[in-house]
Amino acid sequence: MSELVNYNCACLVNIEEKSIFLVRSYDNNKYYLPGGKIEDNESFDDTLIRELKEELSLNVKKNEITFWKSIEGPAYPNTKESVLLNCFLYSGENFDYKINNEITDAKFFSINNKDIMAPAVLKVISALEQDGYV
Repeated sequence: MSELVNYNCACLVNIEEKSIFLVRSYDNNKYYLPGGKIEDNESFDDTLIRELKEELSLNVKKNEITFWKSIEGPAYPNTKESVLLNCFLYSGENFDYKINNEITDAKFFSINNKDIMAPAVLKVISALEQDGYV
């Protein structure tokens, strides 16, 4: 991890055709990937499973997520800081979520709806396009 990274996070990349699942919290205007900060002595996948349960009442199993890649980008909303997104692709069949905690909105958006996305999400979209996922 770069010395300049302020936040190390695990996040879910759930793609349906040309749409990606994003969330927004009560104090932000832009949408970002669901997930959260990795706690001390916690694995990336354990962090993601915990955060999805807390934020979206999702009971994701380890065999439904696959590590894809780590992408560094501007943190949001403080873009002077940096975030490392450790991205997991979702392969489960059931994605019945319920918004909890600080999340105020969550849904699938077209990957072309870039004006509503946090800056680091734009880097993820670009990598998804380069890798042929969208």
